[in-house]
Amino acid sequence: MLRPRAWRALTLALVGAACDRPTAEDRSPGVVVRDSAGIEIVENYVPQWDPDDFWTLDPEPEFVIGGYDGLHGASNDSSHLVWRIWEVAPLSDGRLAMLSAGERQVFLFERSGAFTNAIGRPGRGPGEFFGPEHLQVLPGDTVVVWDAFFGRVSRFHPSGRLLQERSIDVGAVIAATRTAGRRPPETVHRPLPDGSFLVQVRRAD
Repeated sequence: MLRPRAWRALTLALVGAACDRPTAEDRSPGVVVRDSAGIEIVENYVPQWDPDDFWTLDPEPEFVIGGYDGLHGASNDSSHLVWRIWEVAPLSDGRLAMLSAGERQVFLFERSGAFTNAIGRPGRGPGEFFGPEHLQVLPGDTVVVWDAFFGRVSRFHPSGRLLQERSIDVGAVIAATRTAGRRPPETVHRPLPDGSFLVQVRRAD
């Protein structure tokens, strides 16, 4: 026979066990939904894709940059240009534009992988980049490069000829985003095709 004190202890133990063991509900195989103190917890053990839906890689690449002409013993390798690549964008004729933050230039490559020409160069003058951060190819194959820290926005013909440059009013950007609780943005976060752009603001703390 259990004494009253023992009954109370057993009752508390059962209540505690009920709190420690949240209820579980199987909604689908591999997915368990349970409730813990009013908070719904979902545990998913099933892959998002079926086994046949995973990506595969073709053993033959569609685009090869650089190479070596072993027959004539001459190097036509332009792959040394491909380092610290920030962004890549295709042109309408199949060429590929690559923004190299290391070289501070945009490189165009043919579909064959052969190097075509370079756009821009390091510097702070017209058509030059201090810290190129974003690359766009607009309709008509206009190549647009956005320099970092609200630098210039430069538009080029695919041949490399500078078409237009514009500056960003940094004071207006900071004034539009400044509040007491957040830091002003430092650079363009994401350019949009119409020339506008997004910035990233963070809390002051």
